[in-house]
Amino acid sequence: MKMFLCARGHLTERPILCCGDFNVAHTAADSTHESAFHNEPGFSADERSTFSALLEVGFVDIWRELHPVPAGGAAAESASFTWRGLPDAEGRYGSGKEQRLDYFLAPAEWQKRRVKACDILGSGKARIGFLGSDHAPVQLTLRPLKHPL
Repeated sequence: MKMFLCARGHLTERPILCCGDFNVAHTAADSTHESAFHNEPGFSADERSTFSALLEVGFVDIWRELHPVPAGGAAAESASFTWRGLPDAEGRYGSGKEQRLDYFLAPAEWQKRRVKACDILGSGKARIGFLGSDHAPVQLTLRPLKHPL
């Protein structure tokens, strides 16, 4: 993926914006229970290092850039996580084990010029914003383009 994104960026001479469910909790701050997920899919050292490789070639994790990790980590009921699992038969999300698996990645310079906001829309025990999925949508708001790229 790293090679593809780098090659594509050179071919088009335009910035690449990469987004979606990467299915990896990149750091301990991207999970409420790191020990519970240790070496589970999406939490292995190999998956985390592959994601880190994207950041090493100049991409930034836009949400994390705009929302640094608070002292002591994020609370489970905060809007810091995009995955909270499926509800039980009665529609309750009881496990409290949550991860941030969904990302917007972009070149650092582009992010500084164009990004106005990046928000995770699901939060709280009621999971407002999840819209029937086990993943919350991530919303990216851009500044108007003043000059062609």
